[in-house]
Amino acid sequence: MSRISEPSSYISESTFLMRSFRENLVERMDSRKLKSLNALGDDFFFLVDHLSSFLFGNYKSSTALLELTQEEFHWEIQIFVNQFLRQCAESSTELLPFCRRLRDNLTETEFSSAFQNLLDQAFVDHFYTSEVQNTLPA
Repeated sequence: MSRISEPSSYISESTFLMRSFRENLVERMDSRKLKSLNALGDDFFFLVDHLSSFLFGNYKSSTALLELTQEEFHWEIQIFVNQFLRQCAESSTELLPFCRRLRDNLTETEFSSAFQNLLDQAFVDHFYTSEVQNTLPA
């Protein structure tokens, strides 16, 4: 994640084609709602795709643990990154400038590494900590 490159529409994985966040939204939303999401900006969608691909690469072997197909797992990661970015921004009006700054800063190796660690910990907390706690006997 030290260098960000523009994602292609599809990134080929071993057993399926990874769809972009926008492509997944097109399948799940009506055109009116989808059009309103364009206000989130290109940086936001780029970050969701880039960061979810990074997480998927690190955790794709966990799909069996979560009882999801790779496609479902990738979609869940996209939803997580979407929520994570929105929570990182101080407000909805700060989301666009936050995503612009984040995208620019991710080109810096030291920042990228620190952010990668933060995202990774948030991911583990979200997908695994609550799951483990929910399965522990009372």
